[in-house]
Amino acid sequence: MKKHFFLTAIILLGGITYANFFSSEKMGLNTLLFAGALLTSIFGFQPELRKSSGALLAGTGVLLTALFIVWHNSGFAKFMHWISLLLLIGFAQRRELRFIFYALLLAITTLLSIPRQWLRELRVVILPAAFQNLPFYKTPLLLLPLFCVAVFGTIYYQANQKWAELVDRFWTSVQHIFQWDISAAEMTCFFIGFWLMGAGLLRSNFGGLFTRSEAKQADDLNRQRVPFAERWWPQRHLLSLKNEYWVALLTIGLLNMLLFIVNLTDLRFVWVETEMTSAYELSQYVHGGTYLLILAILLSAGILLYYFRGNQNFYSRNVLLRELAYVWIAQNAVLALSVGMRNYRYLSQYGMAYKRIGVFIFLILVLAGLFLLYLKIKDKKTAFFLLRYNAWIFYLVLTFFSAIDWDVLITRHNIRQATTGTLDAHFLIDDVGDRNLLILLENEALIKTLASKPSGIERKIKQKKLTFLSRQDTYSWRSWNWADARIKKQLLN
Repeated sequence: MKKHFFLTAIILLGGITYANFFSSEKMGLNTLLFAGALLTSIFGFQPELRKSSGALLAGTGVLLTALFIVWHNSGFAKFMHWISLLLLIGFAQRRELRFIFYALLLAITTLLSIPRQWLRELRVVILPAAFQNLPFYKTPLLLLPLFCVAVFGTIYYQANQKWAELVDRFWTSVQHIFQWDISAAEMTCFFIGFWLMGAGLLRSNFGGLFTRSEAKQADDLNRQRVPFAERWWPQRHLLSLKNEYWVALLTIGLLNMLLFIVNLTDLRFVWVETEMTSAYELSQYVHGGTYLLILAILLSAGILLYYFRGNQNFYSRNVLLRELAYVWIAQNAVLALSVGMRNYRYLSQYGMAYKRIGVFIFLILVLAGLFLLYLKIKDKKTAFFLLRYNAWIFYLVLTFFSAIDWDVLITRHNIRQATTGTLDAHFLIDDVGDRNLLILLENEALIKTLASKPSGIERKIKQKKLTFLSRQDTYSWRSWNWADARIKKQLLN
């Protein structure tokens, strides 16, 4: 009973705290404070989570991204903070989970079921123990008496004037209790905090579905037994395996030859004869070639996963096939590096942009995925192993890059490497966040000189400054972050 009371109280307090911290505010110091309260509540009520690597990593991600938000307040850090919160909720529901995707799905389903779970806790707190043992306690019939009272009370109110006057006098005397000056934003923030705290503390009924599904998966492949019907003809299964081996050998061998020619072309025109590639060719390859690379890598992984899905991994004569698979993985890595070189050269000539940075992050993930694919074939691992570790690497890499203030880095780099008439100043003013404002003001004359379109730059920078200052006046200490505080202090001095 005492535990139910504390859970109910803490969930309500979580909603009230979130509404107080975030209503009419932006993410800043409030994010770190609420993250601390949420982590303390979750790990305090569930000490067994301290032995869960998934919960510990997600909790660390929540805390780190909250610190990044207080530090530089970037949109990417905010995005990764919400992803980390969902992961924390998923692993808090079932600490035995290992797969990030299952944890995210469990978190979403848990958030949908929180009101129902909390009402169950509330009934335990409000209703006496004697009522909790009645049959209607756990059924919707509990609402029937209240519904009947409401219906007949309305009928008597309309039919009996004296009863209506008595009800009106009673309502007039107590209605001030229910007149709360609460805005829609405050109610929205309350429910967000209520849902987050409830999802972290209450147990969802959907957890078993994901744990059972994951329990059927393993990291290591096992040799498949020959079906009973094929035991009368043992050569049939062996011939099928041999035929698949020769088809796989031919497929991967031809694809290796094709990719080798492509890589030779890149070796000449990307790595050696760099001056022969025009800016237009670089742009087309970076913008269009990246998506084709994604498709090529996925198809490559799919083909290898298909051929190395079962007993082919245990076929004693597939040494050559394995070697060709390793060569193909290496050639895909070379292809990824070539795209990275093209992107680097394009970035060097035309400056940094969010999508160009995203290409580098994607290529890092590609190289990590190719290495895991090599391990999958070498150590006879399953596709589940590949997906699980790729998901974790994806999350950890993105969390790491959320520590970087990309707005400042992009602005400094683009101004430093630009020559007269090549700087896209309007991109730095209009599209890049406010955290580059001091750099723009310090280099305003230089920006006008370097800009490809110098008209209106001074006016736009001034407008960006005024907009920033007016926006900061609407926030309190709850939205404080070091980047905005530093900019505001220097602008007002």
